Amino acid sequence: MSPYQRSIKGYQKVQVGTASPQKLLLMVYDGTLKFLKMAKMLIQKDQADRARVYVFKATLALLELISSLDCDNSPEISNALKSLYVYLLDKLKIVLQNNSIEDIDEITGILESLKEAWKEAFSSTGDEHINLSGQRIGGI
Repeated sequence: MSPYQRSIKGYQKVQVGTASPQKLLLMVYDGTLKFLKMAKMLIQKDQADRARVYVFKATLALLELISSLDCDNSPEISNALKSLYVYLLDKLKIVLQNNSIEDIDEITGILESLKEAWKEAFSSTGDEHINLSGQRIGGI
């Protein structure tokens, strides 16, 4: 690993280690979208085997989103998001089977909409005053 790569890795570790849960959520969305973009590009270049790596990374990111849901405090929202994430996982299976760019586009569109909705929720209430289930926290 080059010194440049080591410094990037170090910077990323600091970013993740010091980020709020809200920022981490947005980072997972960004990463997932990046993985899907790479997978789509590789499928378009007839490099489906290489694209699978990025589809698997997107799958892991969606599993992380599922595991971060707070079903105790917000069961309705959490269950709705879980159902949506499971739907997206099913779509990723189709991508793996058929190299389906249309399904990547659908997944990307849904994730972009969700990311923007979270960003709006966080910015309208103040980042530190809303949890990942959409509830206000901190006595506000």
